[in-house]
Amino acid sequence: MSTRGIFKSALRGWKIGALALVIAGGIGLMSQGATAQTSVSASVDTIIHATRTHVPLPCFAAGCAGQVGPAGSIVHDKATIVSSDPTRTPTGIVIFALFVGNLHCKADPESVDIAVATGGAGVTTAESSNIGPLAPGEYSYKAVYVPDAAAQALGIGGAPAKCEQLQILQ
Repeated sequence: MSTRGIFKSALRGWKIGALALVIAGGIGLMSQGATAQTSVSASVDTIIHATRTHVPLPCFAAGCAGQVGPAGSIVHDKATIVSSDPTRTPTGIVIFALFVGNLHCKADPESVDIAVATGGAGVTTAESSNIGPLAPGEYSYKAVYVPDAAAQALGIGGAPAKCEQLQILQ
């Protein structure tokens, strides 16, 4: 299955314990039949950063649902994954998809990036690769957290983030 196909499958819903996600090189990122403890929810919050300054781009919509940057911006997405139980750390990966020409994460993504979630004490982060310089237009990012076998054994399930809108101005 292609990386785009994996992303689409991840967005459709999680079947933790039954889904085996294998990325290039044969690295198994989710195991089949993992025995989970009491279920723990994970939430994913994302924000788009300017790469040079590592500062979030300004928001143009309530709740920072949309961000704006100048033409030529080089950006990356940053996901923060928080466990509902701070004693259980949400390890695994985050799949980032960049959509070009729309603000709604529709159609096939232009690019897909995978990053390892790192951290501790119930919180991990992951960042996509830099993309740009970007031409004026509409873009959107969608991120999905995929727990590894250790997180699954702790009862932590996968979670998608909301679609992030990005407008690059002239």
